[in-house]
Amino acid sequence: MTKNIALVVNELTADYTQEIITSISDFYREKDVNLIISQVKLPVHKDTDFDYQYWSNMSLLDNDNIDAYIILSAIFCSYMTSDELTKRLQPFTKKPVFSVSIPLKLDNCYYTQLNCENSYFEIVEHLVKKHNRKRIAFASAHLTGSIEANERFEAYKKALKKFNLPFDENIVFHGVFTYNSIMKDMAQRIKSKEDVSFDAILAANDMMAFGCLDFLTSIGVKIPDDISIFGYDDILQAETADISLSTINQQIYRQGQQVAKLVLDCCNGEKIPLSTDISTKVIYRKSCGCGSGRKNDTRYFINKYSEQSVNTTIVSHLENMQFQNDIYFLMDSIQSEMTLKNLFEKFSYIIPKKAISALAVCMYEDPVLYTNPNQFDKPYRAKLTVYYNQHEEKFVPDMDLFFNPRISLLPDGIFDDEPGNYMIHPVFNGNKQYGYMISKITAPSYIIAIIYLKVFSNVISQSYKYTKQLEAHALLDEQSKTDILTGIFNRRGLLEEGQKLINSAIEDNQRGIICFGDMDKLKYINDTFGHEMGDKAIKGMAIVLQESIGKDKVIGRLGGDEFVFVMDNYSLNDFDKLKETVNENCKKYSKENSFPFEIQISLGAVKFSENHKNLSRLITKADKEQYKDKQNKNVQRKS
Repeated sequence: MTKNIALVVNELTADYTQEIITSISDFYREKDVNLIISQVKLPVHKDTDFDYQYWSNMSLLDNDNIDAYIILSAIFCSYMTSDELTKRLQPFTKKPVFSVSIPLKLDNCYYTQLNCENSYFEIVEHLVKKHNRKRIAFASAHLTGSIEANERFEAYKKALKKFNLPFDENIVFHGVFTYNSIMKDMAQRIKSKEDVSFDAILAANDMMAFGCLDFLTSIGVKIPDDISIFGYDDILQAETADISLSTINQQIYRQGQQVAKLVLDCCNGEKIPLSTDISTKVIYRKSCGCGSGRKNDTRYFINKYSEQSVNTTIVSHLENMQFQNDIYFLMDSIQSEMTLKNLFEKFSYIIPKKAISALAVCMYEDPVLYTNPNQFDKPYRAKLTVYYNQHEEKFVPDMDLFFNPRISLLPDGIFDDEPGNYMIHPVFNGNKQYGYMISKITAPSYIIAIIYLKVFSNVISQSYKYTKQLEAHALLDEQSKTDILTGIFNRRGLLEEGQKLINSAIEDNQRGIICFGDMDKLKYINDTFGHEMGDKAIKGMAIVLQESIGKDKVIGRLGGDEFVFVMDNYSLNDFDKLKETVNENCKKYSKENSFPFEIQISLGAVKFSENHKNLSRLITKADKEQYKDKQNKNVQRKS
């Protein structure tokens, strides 16, 4: 049975996130697993920043479809405490939760833990024995409160102690995992080369290491002759910089593979350890005094499936060119305002087929106002509005398929073809949620996919608002043309819609007539039975006329007791039969509604043609014909 495993990340653009997603995705390839990638970002509400809207994905993932959760906790805990993250993940413990790199105090929670102590021991021993370094500084981010930052700082202090080196707070510099933050602290405390009192420095991450390197070289320090530098993370720039960076590799790919295996084993009922340790690996390059400097400009890797060497720079360049063409075409296709229906009809050719092979758009019945990041009131009802599947060559816009998103992410039968990687993305604008999208994505185009989904989110929400504006205008326009008492056209609506019907009939070479009707004895009804009964009589007459002439014709009330109807594909020869039908229906309606009188109407008609098509003039002529009918009735009553 296919397992649905949710992978929850804070930000897709980070190198760490991309590598671990690729690793987990690679492991699940050709296995019976749907990997659902969800970028949730941080639940922090700022007036000018609506990133917290992504946190609604957490609520969407809390449903019966999901078998287990993988949380990239290390990134979240760079911005919140582990206790805060634990509290937010509490609702998900009905299913197994796997925390990557950070232990969390949750029931039903497993975790991997990165052990960096041995790497720091190795680095300090290397600096002392090979490069004769004795004063080793540290560029720390532990003031952020990040668990990883604290672990690295403590591992540094333990390594100093192990090799009998003194710990000196004066050569501990402080930043927040960024290049600029460590540059700023160093600049405040070191004014010249003579102020430098250390011969090596370890940094909490590679960007801080580059900040140290650039600051020190700016004041005349030679790297690595005067000072050795080590980073942490082994980002791409660490290998390709002019002074390549010695660093610690987190074995991210290995972490992802290990986590993916543990999760699948757990879902299949196997017993797994609560904690799994993963060791880091030291990489020696030029910045510590080892290696020959900058390597080739391009990295090479082995494609795990074709087993062929691929130049990633060339591949990346070609992919970027394709992406640029696709995004240009997309933006060109959605330049103008359009209704949701028109937008969804375009989806089949604006979806980037190399990045997204299938897409489902689910819309809530009404937008959800989402201003409190701690509480997203997930609706009980959503509609699958669009389902596109490239593999099946299927595109079904405006589907009438409703389901409960609290129980499942999608209706049964959607995306049931082949297991794969999926991405969930909210449809929102400002503080309003309109629904969400689930796309089947083609690795490794995660960034391209998320960019497209962000664009789709904006466009769908704008089209939703535009559609609602048109509907509101149409409703107002309809109301302005509707008679309040009877619900049929008023004078304005009659003249506009009746003229349209006449013009259309003439273009189609059809004949037709204009009928004018004046109710009989309405004054008598009002005087004898009251105006409320008179209103009921008028409403009844409108119903009788609609039933008699058919609802595809145009009928309106000019005011008071006067009615006009426009009938295409009709001749004066049939008018007498129409009058009989109206009279019979008047008797029937009066009896069914227990009126103490019988509603009646006098009718007159004229035909319209190419030479006589002005409705206002035709109404005047039909009124004269009606008057003849009323006079005949009066004569008959007197006789």
